[in-house]
Amino acid sequence: MKKFVLILFALAILITFLVFSYNRHNITGNVIGEIEKNESYIVSKVVFDGDDGKKIYGLFFEPLKKKFDVVIVLPAAAGTKESRRFYGEILAEMGYGSLILDQRGIGETDGQVNSFKEDFEAFLGKRDVHQFLMARDAVKAVDFLQDFKNVDEIGVLGESMGGRNAIISGGLDDRIKIALIISSAGYRGGFGNKEADEFLAYINPNSYINQIVPRRLLMLHSTNDKVIPIADARYTFSLASEPKRFVEFNETVCLHGYCEPMYDYIEEELGKVFG
Repeated sequence: MKKFVLILFALAILITFLVFSYNRHNITGNVIGEIEKNESYIVSKVVFDGDDGKKIYGLFFEPLKKKFDVVIVLPAAAGTKESRRFYGEILAEMGYGSLILDQRGIGETDGQVNSFKEDFEAFLGKRDVHQFLMARDAVKAVDFLQDFKNVDEIGVLGESMGGRNAIISGGLDDRIKIALIISSAGYRGGFGNKEADEFLAYINPNSYINQIVPRRLLMLHSTNDKVIPIADARYTFSLASEPKRFVEFNETVCLHGYCEPMYDYIEEELGKVFG
């Protein structure tokens, strides 16, 4: 009898381990290792494959809940997942999970950030275009997250360069229920050359923003932004359909990127989608 009880106990441990492994290790990626755990969430390093097989690394904040919604975070140019982990902490305060990516050529995700010229040559040669692949990586992140049984709805938050990628990925994939765009905009104008203009349209968030409808769009921008003029953001926003919201910030603490006055607007919009 004692031996039978021990066997049952061992089987219970094995089943628990297998269920945990199934939830946190999946066919499109891997949880490399747990970095931090507190009373609110677990932070793990994760990796998954991009369309071309490139390994995309991220920090995954998992709330200690049976079910939770997740926001994919795409940092600004040169912004690593570690430098933007404050987004994970902010979203955790709101009750949400997050997956903060090292985009291509940044942090642990190897490669390089191609110039317009290099990407244009790739486009002409019918090869992978780096700037488009970066947006597609967010779509692959959705695939990765949907293999976790405790993940419910998914949104995307992008800052500056990451905001451009967030608009494109939100337009490409209707599994992304909300796009939060901070200090970003599409490209205005053209080159006056057919092939160059076709290339620009291919990588231009302005070509995709109206495809986000009927899902929600929130754009946050500072009037003091010297990197991406607010006029460009207003124009990009004008191309989107409802439901959408544009908030301008005049506070001196708001320049380019996230600032504390944006917190309440992010929380409010996520609450409308995730409930």
